[in-house]
Amino acid sequence: MRQTIYCLCFVGGVAWLSGVAAAGDLHVTPDGAGRRDGAGWADALPAERLDAAVNDLAGPGDRVLLGSGRYENQFLKIRTGGTEGRPKEIRGVDTGEGLPTWVGTWSATDPKKGPTAVSLGPGVSDLTLAGLRLRNYQFGVRAPTDGEEPLERLTLDDVDAAQMRHHLYLSNCRELTVADCDVVRYSKHAFRFERGCRGVRVMRCTADCSEGDEAWEQNTAEPLPFGFVVNNSNPPQSDFQFEDCSAANNRMAVTPGKYANGDGFVVEGSVEGVSFVRCTAVRNRDGGFDLKPPVSLRDCVALDNGRGIRLWSEATVDNCFLGDGKTGLWSNGGAATVRSSTFHRLAGPAAMTDDRATGGVTLIDCLIADCGAVWKKTSKGPVTLTEIVVSETRPTPDARSKAPADPSIQFAAPPAALPGEGPRPTHPTKGYRPPEQSEGRPVR
Repeated sequence: MRQTIYCLCFVGGVAWLSGVAAAGDLHVTPDGAGRRDGAGWADALPAERLDAAVNDLAGPGDRVLLGSGRYENQFLKIRTGGTEGRPKEIRGVDTGEGLPTWVGTWSATDPKKGPTAVSLGPGVSDLTLAGLRLRNYQFGVRAPTDGEEPLERLTLDDVDAAQMRHHLYLSNCRELTVADCDVVRYSKHAFRFERGCRGVRVMRCTADCSEGDEAWEQNTAEPLPFGFVVNNSNPPQSDFQFEDCSAANNRMAVTPGKYANGDGFVVEGSVEGVSFVRCTAVRNRDGGFDLKPPVSLRDCVALDNGRGIRLWSEATVDNCFLGDGKTGLWSNGGAATVRSSTFHRLAGPAAMTDDRATGGVTLIDCLIADCGAVWKKTSKGPVTLTEIVVSETRPTPDARSKAPADPSIQFAAPPAALPGEGPRPTHPTKGYRPPEQSEGRPVR
């Protein structure tokens, strides 16, 4: 049974008692309603009481529910979480006008200034944030940096953002789940894991820097826009799995004499234990995937990037599709093995090794169609081709590949897993398959 806590308050020097519903479910709307004690939507707490509701009234296992509406200049510093098995939850609810929207004052014209929507204090654990819409903040959700107590068992579910510098900027998070978060029109990074994070699973999240708006790409003018980035730290960040995520339109403005950057997914060299499953990178200025540590990719797609996949260490690439850009796979480190993958409509080579690619690249059961070259090599690392097939639709000027043409290649409308226009090549036994068709395929 819900209880009521009576608080002694002083207004104008006069003491009065205010009934505030004890937690379990606390209801909050922008202006509050009725008794304003949080007992239900008809008696919701006002947004100005959100801090007290989250940090003082709600305990482990309780929920703070935010109703529809516009929460102007809303900031929340979370100081208390739940306990293992009994998380505290802050959840937006559509009460008739959509999920709650928090609106700050950040602007891309002065990107390094502006508020943070949600700050997580040191040691805040067993917490769920869900069903929120954030707009115009320098940081959407930010966790503390080095030297702080870790945050454990956090879940961010369906927390979307627009017009931000960074959406998630997280450190020291352990057993972190990020799911169904969509971010558009950011000036720097959508998802940034700064340092000390371990055991991170990112699922069905999207980062679209400009939504294809060239004016946004020119006006933001921040260097190094990335969709997802996992930084170096000491000790290393570790155990990251990205599933069904997409990163698009990360494009640094072109400046004469400067390297034009902008990547979809970035993982720095000290990070350990990284995998990508069914992830997509589209129209990024430089790399679709720019991956410095040992990694694995399965069922991934990279389209219309400067270089589809950039590898700086050992890697396995299985059943991936790379097309519509300059170079498919670029390697500058340890051994990279690419199996059952398709390279299509690339201006440059399907695969390229650069100066320090001593481990070389091996292509097995791959399909190469309408590319400027099968491979290009500027280092001592070998390029090994095993059972690949090459389309006859365009000559491959790199005769050293000695790749046979195969008349069984067909061109058909692309499956849903491949965004973009125009027919895509298929082969009965070689190259990429949509994920639902690739299960059980034998591996050499």
